[in-house]
Amino acid sequence: MKNYFLLLFTCCFLVTANAQQGHHEKEIRAFERQDSISFPKKGQLLFTGSSSIRLWDDFETRFRDYATFRRGFGGGHLYEIPLYASRIIFPYKPSKVFLYAGENDIASGIKADSVFHTFKRVFALMNDSLPATQFYFISAKPSPSREKFSAETIKFNNLVARFIASQKYSKWTFVDVFKPMLGKDGKPMPGLFKKDNLHMLSSGYDIWHKQLKPYM
Repeated sequence: MKNYFLLLFTCCFLVTANAQQGHHEKEIRAFERQDSISFPKKGQLLFTGSSSIRLWDDFETRFRDYATFRRGFGGGHLYEIPLYASRIIFPYKPSKVFLYAGENDIASGIKADSVFHTFKRVFALMNDSLPATQFYFISAKPSPSREKFSAETIKFNNLVARFIASQKYSKWTFVDVFKPMLGKDGKPMPGLFKKDNLHMLSSGYDIWHKQLKPYM
């Protein structure tokens, strides 16, 4: 019986440890190894979030005139940002953080109100941990493969945009990439996405670049 409870305790501990590490531990550790070789200088511009950041292939070329670097992890959720922030955001003390996260939360079935609640947690955490940093929250994009979630996506974007606008003396800016990616018919313009209708082609990043450049 004693061995049974010991085994049960061990299993519970491992499950808890894995939950705390999250689903992207391998990618996060890769960033830490990279940092151990060459740590980014303080005061740079950090882009972080999900695969739209990680898969931005020509990012360095587009922003070669700026001191930027990326810490994007594929499939990342907004609720995971607090889990990894102490490892891939806070240590760098960036002057600006451009954050893209939330789309995957909504696509996993989480309602816009709940994702917005998570955003407010992230908002408070970032303000407390990086008081000298400016933050730019990139809106969820209109991915064609996730059209059934578009109402929740729009609601989430609007909630975040209104919240940021309501904050006096806020260090946050809402950057809308959703509307600029739509055509006159209100649907995503053709030619912006890869065959999976989720990840973007360079033409999609052209729009992001245009929207983000004024804040660089």
